[in-house]
Amino acid sequence: MSCNDWIQVSLPSNCTEEILPDLILEGALFPNAVYEVEIFHGINSLGNTAHSGLIGLTLTVQVTNLCTGENCWGNLAVSDHWAPSFDCPQNPVVLFCGQDAGLVPPPPLNDNCDTNLTPILFGEATESFGCGAVDGIWERIIRHWGGEDASGNEASPCQQEILILRGTLEEVVFPPDRDGEEAPVIDCGNPDIDPANTGYPTLNGQIMNGEQCAFSAFYSDLLIPDCASTQKILRTWTIWDGCLPAIPGQNPLSHSQIIWVSDLAPPTIQCPGEITVYLQTLACEGPVELPALEAEDNCSGYTLSVQTPAGNLETNGGIIEGLLPGLHPITYTATDGCGNQSLCEVSLLVSDGVSPVVICDETTVVSLDADGQAELPAADPDDGSYDGCSEVSFLIRRMDDPSDFASFAAFDCEDVNEGPVTVQVQVSDLYGNVGYCMVQVIVQDKIAPFLECPPPVSLECNQDPTDLSLTGAPEVWDACTFLLGWTDMGLSPNVCGWGELIRTFQAVDKPGNVTICQQTITILSNSPFGEEDIIWPEDYAYSDCTGPEYFHPDSLPAQSAWPVFGDHPCALVATNYEDAYFDIATPACFKILRTWRVIDWCQFDVANPDAGGYWEHEQILKVSDQTPPAMVCNFNSFVKVLSPDCLETINLPYPGITDCSPEVEITVESPFGQGFGPFPGVPLGEYPVTYTATDQCGNFSYCSFVLQVVDAKKPTPYCENGIVVELMQTGMLEIPASIIDAGSFDNCTEQEDLIISFSPNPADTIIKVDCSTPAGLVIEMWVIDEAGNADYCQTIILIQDNMNACPGVPVVAGTVTTEEGLGISEVWMKLNGIADPPTFTDLAGAFSFFDLETGSDYTMTAEKDLDPLNGVTTFDMVLIARHVLGTQLLDSPYKIIAADVNRSNTVSTLDLVELRKVILLYENSFPNNTSWRFIDAAHVFPDPFHPFQAPFPEAIHYNDLIAGLPPPSFIAVKTGDVNLSATGY
Repeated sequence: MSCNDWIQVSLPSNCTEEILPDLILEGALFPNAVYEVEIFHGINSLGNTAHSGLIGLTLTVQVTNLCTGENCWGNLAVSDHWAPSFDCPQNPVVLFCGQDAGLVPPPPLNDNCDTNLTPILFGEATESFGCGAVDGIWERIIRHWGGEDASGNEASPCQQEILILRGTLEEVVFPPDRDGEEAPVIDCGNPDIDPANTGYPTLNGQIMNGEQCAFSAFYSDLLIPDCASTQKILRTWTIWDGCLPAIPGQNPLSHSQIIWVSDLAPPTIQCPGEITVYLQTLACEGPVELPALEAEDNCSGYTLSVQTPAGNLETNGGIIEGLLPGLHPITYTATDGCGNQSLCEVSLLVSDGVSPVVICDETTVVSLDADGQAELPAADPDDGSYDGCSEVSFLIRRMDDPSDFASFAAFDCEDVNEGPVTVQVQVSDLYGNVGYCMVQVIVQDKIAPFLECPPPVSLECNQDPTDLSLTGAPEVWDACTFLLGWTDMGLSPNVCGWGELIRTFQAVDKPGNVTICQQTITILSNSPFGEEDIIWPEDYAYSDCTGPEYFHPDSLPAQSAWPVFGDHPCALVATNYEDAYFDIATPACFKILRTWRVIDWCQFDVANPDAGGYWEHEQILKVSDQTPPAMVCNFNSFVKVLSPDCLETINLPYPGITDCSPEVEITVESPFGQGFGPFPGVPLGEYPVTYTATDQCGNFSYCSFVLQVVDAKKPTPYCENGIVVELMQTGMLEIPASIIDAGSFDNCTEQEDLIISFSPNPADTIIKVDCSTPAGLVIEMWVIDEAGNADYCQTIILIQDNMNACPGVPVVAGTVTTEEGLGISEVWMKLNGIADPPTFTDLAGAFSFFDLETGSDYTMTAEKDLDPLNGVTTFDMVLIARHVLGTQLLDSPYKIIAADVNRSNTVSTLDLVELRKVILLYENSFPNNTSWRFIDAAHVFPDPFHPFQAPFPEAIHYNDLIAGLPPPSFIAVKTGDVNLSATGY
């Protein structure tokens, strides 16, 4: 089966089209075959129906024979060629003067696919007829509309006609009277008499206000005052038709409108319903003050009066006499300026409003009973409280437990010794008035604990006298908490555990009441320590050993190690030993006579040693050793010479020795002499050394090695900084490494024998430069001594073309270094007057600017404001302080500039304050200074010790630049670093 490569489908009036197989397939369809059509947008299947959402998309369509599974593909384009159409009106739209023609909608525009088309106004023509209107037409508007759908199909144009009619004076309708009959009056609470509220004349339903369609409408008011702020208004409307002649009674047309601004509502009182007032004297008699009520009126002010059983008040509340305690009816009356009234009837409760006079003791004391409880009745703290109207009653509560008041307050053991307990006493009269007082209650416990000691007892010294199960415990009791303890006094047991002690028991309760009793405890010793309790170590013979540690008791078998004796409760036993070495005949080499001593300090008396408690025993250890000493000589046999005179002091290393004998003799043979040294002034070379070790049994061993004394100190390179060379007329030049050497030297190699090169390769002694070489060439100069030790320094070679051998323009290349020649990297070099961006110095402090114009003016500056702590330490503060005090002045102008931390052009203690803030990290930068300053190296200070007397240049200026100028350079000054310890990166 085969599909058409390209199929176009134009959507019909309903904007949908089912894609059938015969539209896609080439040739006739197979009979009885079932086909399926599927539209794809990318990998997304969209079914088999085309619609407006597919217009403009790149689509593929697949036809599949469902019987055979075969399919083919084609490309599908969906389009809409159905033009939109207007529902164009056949009759004109009629408006009246005053109506906005802009609100007339466009005619409806319909389309088969687009459902939200907006008509386009192509043009509008307006024809005004004015007073010459025919059939009342004041103005005719013709609008021409067009439209286009999303596919670019254009609708046929539509013409819309709008007629604006003028009307006549006979059609004018005047607003009604606002007199309460024809229309409601105007409430004086919102007296809005503007025609927008009271009504305008209308013509054909359109408000007539000002001038429109040659009609003019205006009015005048006559005000007639009424009660309070009310009034009546006679408003005369006049309508003039500018298209007609003036005819009395007809043109202009007049009409009178009555507007009444009236007050019909009484005041509104905020009526409380019930009022309570209180007598304010202890005598239960006297005047009461009635409160004033809040009221409001919509139009005018108002007055309030009060009617009571004891008389009336013509004021809003006030003082009234003769009302006794009880409930009374009273009436408040509010009257506004137009005589409208409203009433508020309330109940007035006259009550005793004076609290009792409260008098209480400031402090009271209660004591706990034998059960640890106490109660304080509420009336006890009273000291004469009274009320003028009735008897008083009392209640009490604790402030740390603010529950309901009760007839008494309870206390217990927890209140003892906790400080005063605050209670509140409430005093009440019969009318519910209450008063309060605070009383401090001190709770005491005066009953001491009950204590009875156990009887005397005797113990063996192996029994624990602190075990109360052996000695007995006392009986003790107290209603509150207590502490029980004891102390042992009198003839207490000695370190050997026997003697007599007096035990005093003490029971103390919380307030400190104390009860004591005593018990006697006797401790006896009936079985002292003796030699029968000792098992002495057995003799031992060594067949071989490797070191003295083998002779320690811990290294021997258990039966030959330490004396053994069990723990004795009534003894204080100590043991030690002493060894003596003796030479003996073969096959043994030597023996150790070990004397053991055991002392019981509970029996031994130093003043009478024969009284007992001391025992001795001799143990014999025999040693047979045929193993020579093990000697370790695997130490480093190289000695590195680092001294400046190429001589070294030699100390031979001591070998490691492991042997059974406690004493091993070591002899040394070497060209230096006897022993291990020190041997001073040894030159470079190779020296044979032999060690011999001999033990007490005659066994010996030796080791030999060659000690090599070698040069290990690197040469000290010194580079010439900023060497200037000039290209030859050929534009080339060979530069030998030796011209950069500024006096490099070595400790062991003569200066003339040192190799100077451009790399660690000794043959790399020449470098070639030409016109393509940068004007500032950073190189390394290597110094190599005869031992192969090498070190290098880095510098810059400035290449000039004074003979104009190279085509081009002037080049400015130079360096940024410290006063000691240390190159400073990452300095931001700016040259104004060029389009190129600023450049940064490299690791050697070198920089260069190319493609400059001969005869132009340039200004060069340097900036670096990074890492303010670089090179800054407390030692710098010490040096600056010495300079300020005059005890040790800074020795260069650049160091003095570095000491000016606050950039005030002076050095003072204020600079030390700023520097200290940065060192302590209170500040992360210098507030008034940068981390680095850069000074033209060509500047000569008139007075080096007073560099601030005259300004020093921190920029380099070029006027009429020419080739061959001396290379520029800056001296870098690190702010705060006066000992020049800052790094260059």
